[in-house]
Amino acid sequence: FLQVEREGLESAEVKELGRVRMKAGLMDQQQMMMSPAPGVPDIIAQDYQGYVNSSSKFLTSICQKIANLQAQVRNLMQEQSALRAENDMLKQQLEQSRSELAQMQGLQGVGAPPPHPAPIGRPGSEIARMQGRQVAAPPYPAGRSGQVAKERQFVKKRQWKDNSKELHGIAISHDSTICASASWDGLVNMYNITDVDNASAKESQPRSLPEAPKMGGLYSVAFAKTAQTGSYILGCTSADKNVYLWNCGEGKLLHKLGGHEKAHTDEVNGIDFHGSQQVIVTSSDDTYAIIWDFAEASVLRKLPHSKTVYGATFLGLGSQKNSELEYMVATASFDKKSQIFDMRDKKVVWTLEAHNDDVIGIDSFYDSHVLATSSDDGMVMIWDYRKLQKTDSQKQQQPLAKLNVKEMTGSPDNEVKRVAFSKDGDMLAAACSCGQVQIFSGLSTLMPEKMVTLSENKNCVFDVSWGMNNGVHVLACASHDMTACLWTY
Repeated sequence: FLQVEREGLESAEVKELGRVRMKAGLMDQQQMMMSPAPGVPDIIAQDYQGYVNSSSKFLTSICQKIANLQAQVRNLMQEQSALRAENDMLKQQLEQSRSELAQMQGLQGVGAPPPHPAPIGRPGSEIARMQGRQVAAPPYPAGRSGQVAKERQFVKKRQWKDNSKELHGIAISHDSTICASASWDGLVNMYNITDVDNASAKESQPRSLPEAPKMGGLYSVAFAKTAQTGSYILGCTSADKNVYLWNCGEGKLLHKLGGHEKAHTDEVNGIDFHGSQQVIVTSSDDTYAIIWDFAEASVLRKLPHSKTVYGATFLGLGSQKNSELEYMVATASFDKKSQIFDMRDKKVVWTLEAHNDDVIGIDSFYDSHVLATSSDDGMVMIWDYRKLQKTDSQKQQQPLAKLNVKEMTGSPDNEVKRVAFSKDGDMLAAACSCGQVQIFSGLSTLMPEKMVTLSENKNCVFDVSWGMNNGVHVLACASHDMTACLWTY
């Protein structure tokens, strides 16, 4: 489309050049016809000379315009040649993708769809992205050789069935040794995942937190990111309007955040721990996201919204090059928006509007400055918040990529619940209401593409969490079928 646009512009410039030359030629003929005959009185000759002089200046300006137009035409022709060369290169890459696709038949990972006759590779995705279209997902693990795809696949290691009601939350500890699930029955079950390949039946049994105090139905669970090895602080949010903080190792309740005027006044939906500070953010149906000092159990900030806030995530560490991100927190709301706040003054720095329904999931990866949001509209939006910093906050922000998960699942009613980045930031897992987990790769290079589909649950998968155990990726999924699945890659 760029080539057609340039050719159209060139055509318009050439037509303009023709009109200018025609006008100049007519004026030359007119000047010859108006030349004074011999014997003309002096006063008339002077008037005529003045006319000639003014005409000469006008013709000089016309000639300059012609020269400028000729230079523009030459530049456009050079750009056209460059575009044609780029088009040829993309054709070659497309042919290479077609060849790779033919070699990779039968090498898909677990749950991947069969080979598609039409090759969809990275060059095609890039062209689509340039034109503002949604990026179609390739039918194979993009960017990986057939040999790698064959050797590395997602393998289900565990499926725990220890709850009596739906699971809404799941989390893996900072050192990837414990997996904790949160259920609507008010229980948190913890599993040892140190060695998922060789764990005994006894080690596979859950360890639950004490039943006192009794917690209401749980919506989410998360581990502190600042804890030392062997120390596990866990937070969970409840329908009873409280946030509970536990020392998992000792089975001891540290704090119950709630029950006062500064706390939440409705069901608490989400929780996230800051990467370098003793701070958490919680989100609630009361339309507030609250920033807490969890060591002191005190409220630091209350961030207002117009509707239910379902999730929140911090955007940076104080040790990063851009230390300003340490103070930024992003929220997901039922007003179909995600907002990024500066916690210092509680002001909205950016508003992200791309979804058409409630925004449920939100997660960020600090190193690549990428933010992912998911919604009941069946879409996942990928945002590069480095680019947001260079844009006027009053202008509508544009996502880096739009992932149509509803279309990928083949379920017209599919909703995307929570999302999570892998520990290296290259993969993104999206929990789906149709019972699937969609995995995307290429996030670290800001070129997301569908990688594989995991289909082991019989009901809505609501939450996902990643770990890294001895160089192996670990993925945990929580479902409304009352089970938790553990995968390795």
